[in-house]
Amino acid sequence: MNNYTIKKTSIVDKNELKSFYKTAYFSRGQIFYENYKWFYKTDFSNETPLVICDKEKVIGHAGILTENLILNGNSHKFTWLTDLIILSKYRNLGLANKLVAQWMNICENKITIPNDIALKIYKKFKWKTCSKIARFIGITFLDRILLKKFIFNSELKKLKVYKIDKKIIKDILEIESLNKFSKDLKILRDANWFEWRFLQCPFLDDILCFQYNDQFILAQLFKGKNKGRMNILYSTENYLDESMIFKATKLWAASKSINYLWHISNVQNTSKNFFSPIFKKTINFAYSTPKVELSNSLDYGIKNIQAGDSDSGHLILF
Repeated sequence: MNNYTIKKTSIVDKNELKSFYKTAYFSRGQIFYENYKWFYKTDFSNETPLVICDKEKVIGHAGILTENLILNGNSHKFTWLTDLIILSKYRNLGLANKLVAQWMNICENKITIPNDIALKIYKKFKWKTCSKIARFIGITFLDRILLKKFIFNSELKKLKVYKIDKKIIKDILEIESLNKFSKDLKILRDANWFEWRFLQCPFLDDILCFQYNDQFILAQLFKGKNKGRMNILYSTENYLDESMIFKATKLWAASKSINYLWHISNVQNTSKNFFSPIFKKTINFAYSTPKVELSNSLDYGIKNIQAGDSDSGHLILF
């Protein structure tokens, strides 16, 4: 095998990195390169993505996000691996395994939402998996019919719609503070997390805040050929599809000719009905930790998984 080297993106030639992103990620390469510090949360962490190089040429990549998860009032540092890719010319040489092995040394607690190919690699390193994370699609067809009923219009009038600002985030943080002593494993969503995930988001202009009494939803609208879709990135309600804010937001979406509401959730947070299997798709979720308490909790996934992965709400843009 050639003498391939693994480096942090912080020390790689920027032109080489830009060329790699444009090649590896096709149409999203430019926006990915321009915003990779946001995608990988580098302003809030000392960790940066790893790349594998053939001399100076970047040929592979492992994106890294640092995340704090809380359980019973205790915070645990995790690294989240995303965007694992090797250029097609260099595949089947064991380079992805080499990259993952190096990445695993960064932190003892590790999580990822991988595609099927990447999942096979993690399983080689004895990672565990769970099937509690899924993508859900809400269809607004029936809501358009319900809009004609005055009772549903009255519910819609209770819904407030804003652009996101620091005041709204402050209100949401008061609700989030109640999660710190949860018995379920959750992402710690503090002021820094909201600053990164939303206030610094390069797609902030497309994100709206919905408020119904003391419930909040943060969602991204799409333009162009995907303008009939809205992604729910965050909600103060764990049981989203049973909440009044979700029902009111669906009515609002229907009134704006938005056909689909997408969101990612832990399946334990969703109601079971006849249509659930039709509009649900299980997502791969894998993890590795030496801590028994964390491993036992991860068997059931992360309770508030929404918006954890930086690009999960934005992939359709590319």
